[in-house]
Amino acid sequence: MLASMETTSRFISCPLNMNDVSRVKMDFQGIANFPNVFGVVDGTQMQIQATYLNEDAYVNRM
Repeated sequence: MLASMETTSRFISCPLNMNDVSRVKMDFQGIANFPNVFGVVDGTQMQIQATYLNEDAYVNRM
């Protein structure tokens, strides 16, 4: 199941120009000492109770 564009835009963003890219890269360098990073994906998994409708949409395929 995919999130709506409204929900997605609240939580996912990308640098829009080179100034933003430079700022984000400096922030990551300062926070985690990772050079040249301007984006990450959080792979956190949380246990949830699947509903009986569309149960296969809730299966962790990893």
